[in-house]
This record gives sequence, structure tokens and C-alpha cells, in this order.
Amino acid sequence: LQRLISVRDELAMMPEASAFALSAPISFEQRWITVSDGLVAMMLDVELRLQTQNRFGLDSLMLCMNERYGKSGQTFPDDSLVAIINHLANADISAFYEKYISGNAPLEFDRYLYKAGFLFERTVRKTPFIGFMARPNSRGIFRVDYVVEGSTAHEMGLKSGDEILSINGLKAGNNAAFLRQFLSAEASEARENMTVTVRRNQQRKVLKGKIIRQKKLNDAIVPFPNPTKKQAAIYKAILTLP
Repeated sequence: LQRLISVRDELAMMPEASAFALSAPISFEQRWITVSDGLVAMMLDVELRLQTQNRFGLDSLMLCMNERYGKSGQTFPDDSLVAIINHLANADISAFYEKYISGNAPLEFDRYLYKAGFLFERTVRKTPFIGFMARPNSRGIFRVDYVVEGSTAHEMGLKSGDEILSINGLKAGNNAAFLRQFLSAEASEARENMTVTVRRNQQRKVLKGKIIRQKKLNDAIVPFPNPTKKQAAIYKAILTLP
């Protein structure tokens, strides 16, 4: 978004760099990070394509801005940016600009994604919340550094300073099988209970407890399964440079 709003300053201060950035081929992942530069810019890209029958998008705008101002070093008043975009695109983004850029209207991200042939999917899943960290010392002894309150480890009674002897029957050691037991939540995905054997104050203790699970949100942007011709055209354009 900063790149869009401050395009005049960026092109004036770094014409060579901007010329390279705007003309060099980029991947889809890079496009969303560097060219779209935020949700509002992505929405503007779609808005421009809808108004111009997919002839003109954010890539086209940035390339035109570079040709007109970046290469020549010319500048323009801040309050003329919208008029310049309207002229270059042969469109009218005035309402969009007032609503989402200069205004504070809620971003209609889902709606613009849908118009571009994408869906925003949010799933909720419960994952194991083990909640402690331990690391080996120079002798390979694993000691607990900290325990997160409310976690499985906390409810089991694990304490900072405990020496880990085994987890779920696996002897402590610098091996992949053991490390997965507390570094990876997936290792406990299929388990209902957890057992940790520790040495505390020279005494051996076996701690047992039910694995606590916490809700985790997973967000993803995926292609629409049955796009219309208009959606498919915008989707295809977004994945490629003009």
C-alpha cells in the first residue's frame, strides 16, 4: 500500500531501481509481496481490470508510471495521483480511492477475491498444545527451559529445571525420533495422553496427563472451482505480467 500511495516519491528518489523492479519478470509469490504490496493494492488491481475489461491492471499502471515519471525524473503533486491513474487507465478509481485508501471503509477483501476467481478459505482445527521447551547441555542432558501456563506440560506438572529422561517411552537424546516428540505438534496429533519421565531434585518422577488441544486458524487463498469467463480471465491475468 505504501508503494501505491507514495509512488511519486519512490520513482523520484529511485528511478533506476524502480525501472528495474517494474520491468523485471517476477513470480506469482513475488507479485503478491512486492507489486500488490497489500490488500488494498490487490483490490485496486482487480478494480482496474473490471473497469477496463481486463485490459489494464496494477502492473500496467506501475509500468506506465515508470515510463512517464521514473525514467524522466518528473514529479507530480500528491493530489493529482488519482487523476493520473484515471487518465492512464481510462477508468475512474475516484470512489475506490476515497473509500479504501484515503477513507477507512472495511476492506471487502473476500468480494474482490471472488471477482478475481479466488476464494478465501478459513478452517479451524485443534492442534496439540504441548507447551514446553528443553535443550541439551554439553553433556547431552535435556533440561526444561520454560513451561507455558495452561499447556499440557503445565497441567502435567512439568517444571523449569526438570531433566527430561524420556517422552512417551522414548529415551532423551539428540535423535530425530525424540526431538519430534516436543518440537513437533504433529508427533502428538494422534495421541490422547502424554507421559514424561523427569529427574527432579535427584528423584525420578513420571508425569502423565491428557493432551490439551487449542484452536488454530488456517487461512488460504485458493482458485475458484468453477469460475465464470470473467473470473477466469482476471485470474489468468493476475498470474502473468502484461
